[in-house]
Amino acid sequence: NKGKVEDSRSLSPLESLPAVLPNYQLRFNHRGGFGNIQPVGAATDGAPREVHGVLHRLSFGDYCKLAAMEHEYRPVPVQAHPYGGGEAVTAMAFITPPQRTIRPGLPPPDRYLKLLQTGAAEWPLDASYTAWLSGLSGVPSAKRGDEYYQSCEGEPLPGWPK
Repeated sequence: NKGKVEDSRSLSPLESLPAVLPNYQLRFNHRGGFGNIQPVGAATDGAPREVHGVLHRLSFGDYCKLAAMEHEYRPVPVQAHPYGGGEAVTAMAFITPPQRTIRPGLPPPDRYLKLLQTGAAEWPLDASYTAWLSGLSGVPSAKRGDEYYQSCEGEPLPGWPK
């Protein structure tokens, strides 16, 4: 979402390009029900077997700001393919460590899902991916239960210090 990147996060991308990350899937298994990407597995829940999004080239200072904001994620290098057939580029994706994921299948918070849906339409991302995102349902943040803050094994998953 352009407003989230530039306004509320005060980042100034040097360049931004829509891109696809093959062989990964978007999951909402980060603590609190937020987004995470994981290598494609055997799951057959209808999630696309690739993730569409936007590559942002950032100054070192903006990258450091972003990394500090992406709480409980870890930067991981991935090979993304810009739309239009450009060469694959190494990008840093913020991914949840496996031991910090919550159980799969929980809907994301409404507000967060709306940011993803709005961003997909603004850029615009791949039509079938945007349609898939638009078909997802969220949950009001206040209605998230304990399962949003528990490990896959049902153990409490306390937040890490910021």
